[in-house]
Amino acid sequence: MKLKVTAIALCGLLPITAFAQDEGSDRMPGPSPTPGPGNRWVVELYNVDDFMTVTCNGKRIGTAGYNQTVPVSLDSCLKGGQPNDFIIEAFNNSGGWTFGYRVLKNGSVAVTESGHRAERECGTVGSSGCNNNDQSTGRRYHKRYYFER
Repeated sequence: MKLKVTAIALCGLLPITAFAQDEGSDRMPGPSPTPGPGNRWVVELYNVDDFMTVTCNGKRIGTAGYNQTVPVSLDSCLKGGQPNDFIIEAFNNSGGWTFGYRVLKNGSVAVTESGHRAERECGTVGSSGCNNNDQSTGRRYHKRYYFER
């Protein structure tokens, strides 16, 4: 377990060249939200091996380590009426890797403009890794969501 905690601290030092799953970008429907009562946005990270990050408008706002479930609020970084984006990434230090996330709007899984649910899961932490237990290290998954305005 100490190794996994150390991996979080070293996140910025891992190579981020080639990665296994670049899922591109997905536009969220409607204008950029103005967070407030009745308009809450959260990215829930789970099923993590080795670690995951959430970056919003260029600033890292959340991380999760091995086997943690971490809710990351987007409310403080989203700017109403302006372009916004948030990126979810999974990294592997050694062995197999897994990840899971859900983008929640007011507690329900958000749906993108193209009609896809904003959630993804791969592998099972502590059991079987993504892509037939791929052992590659570095950044293994990247997904960007955005609001135009």
